[in-house]
Amino acid sequence: MTSLTLPLPETKPRAKSQWRVIWEQFQKQPPAIVALFVLLALYIAAIFAPMLAPYERNETAPVTEGVRYQAPTQVRFVDPETGALERPFVYATTRRVDPNTFELQFLEDRSVKYYVQFFAQRGEPYQLFGFIPMRLRLFSVSAPARIFIMGSDGSGRDIFSRIIYGAQVSLMIGFVAVGISFLIGAILGGLAGFYGGLLDALLMRFTEVIQAIPPFFLLIALSALIPSFLEPEQYFYGVIIMLGLTSWMDLAKSIRGQVLSIREQEFIVSARALGIGDGRIILRHILPNTASYLVILGSITIPGAILAESGLSFIGRGIREPSVSWGSLLSDITTNGIAGVNLHPWALMPGWYILVTIVAWNILGDGLRAAFDPKKRR
Repeated sequence: MTSLTLPLPETKPRAKSQWRVIWEQFQKQPPAIVALFVLLALYIAAIFAPMLAPYERNETAPVTEGVRYQAPTQVRFVDPETGALERPFVYATTRRVDPNTFELQFLEDRSVKYYVQFFAQRGEPYQLFGFIPMRLRLFSVSAPARIFIMGSDGSGRDIFSRIIYGAQVSLMIGFVAVGISFLIGAILGGLAGFYGGLLDALLMRFTEVIQAIPPFFLLIALSALIPSFLEPEQYFYGVIIMLGLTSWMDLAKSIRGQVLSIREQEFIVSARALGIGDGRIILRHILPNTASYLVILGSITIPGAILAESGLSFIGRGIREPSVSWGSLLSDITTNGIAGVNLHPWALMPGWYILVTIVAWNILGDGLRAAFDPKKRR
C-alpha cells in the first residue's frame, strides 16, 4: 500500500507594515542613527539632571573661596609627587592676582587630596521625576575643594551643573513650542486646504502677512508683552507660548498643500459620497495620511525653536533667573565683552551644546526624510 503525500500549501510572506519599512530604511542612514543616540543622551541627561549635576543650578560658592571664573578642575589619576596610580582626586585651589601682569591665577593646594566620591549623598534633597525624594549625586568632592569639570561662571557657579539643568529648559521648550505651532498650523492649514475657496484665500493671506514680519523681531515684540511681574515659572510658560505663536506659518502652508492633494484622492471622494461628515473625514482619513510628513516637519522645526529661545535668552528677553537655559548661560559672558571671552573661554561651553543639538536634529531630519521617501528606498 503506497502512501500519498499531499503538497503543502505555499505560505506567503507576511507583508511588512509601513512603519516597519520606514524603520528599516532609517537604519540604513548611519549619520541619522548617530544623531538619534546623541539626542537621546542629551534628553536622558536632562531628565536625570539633579542626579548628574554635582551642584544645584544656582549654588554659589562663598566669596571667600574665590572661585569666580575658575578654569576647569584638573581631575588627577596619578600622584604628581610619587607617580603612583590612585583613584580620581582633585586639589583645592586658591585665587590670587599676579602683581606684575594683574592676571587671575588659581593655585593648587597640594597638601590635601580630595577624592572624587561617586553616588554620594550631598546637598539639598530634590524630587526626581517630581515625586521621588533623593539626595544622590553621580559624583562630588568634599569641601572646601570643588570640582568644576567645565569651569565656573562669574558668580562661582558650576557651569557643567547649569548646562545640565539648562538642558531641561532648552530641550523641552522645542517640543512644547512646536506642539503649539503644530496645533495652530494644523487647524488653519487643514481648514484652508480642505474647504478651499474664500476661506483658503483669507487664511493664507493672513498667514503671509504674519510671515512677512521678520521672525526674530516678532519674537522681541511679543516678549515685550509678557508682564515683567510674573513669577519665573509663569514667565517661562509665556516664552513657550510666544515661540509657538511665531512659528506656525510655514507649518500651516505645508499642511495646506498636503491636504489639497489628499482631499482629491478616491477614498476621500468615496467617503463624501457615503455621507460621512467633514469632521470625521479630517480626523479619520486626512490627518493620519499626513502623519509621516508631520514627523519630518517636526524634526526640522524643533531646532529652530531651540535656537530662537537661545537667541532671546542671550539678549535678555527669554528665560530669567532663577531658571536657566543654554542661551541665558551664554549671556553671562557678555558682561565683560570680548575680553571676557579671551580670559574665560570655558564660559562658551553652552554654545557647543546648542551647536551639537541643532546639528543632530538637522541630521535626524534628513534621515527621516530619506526613510519616508519611497523613491529612496532600496
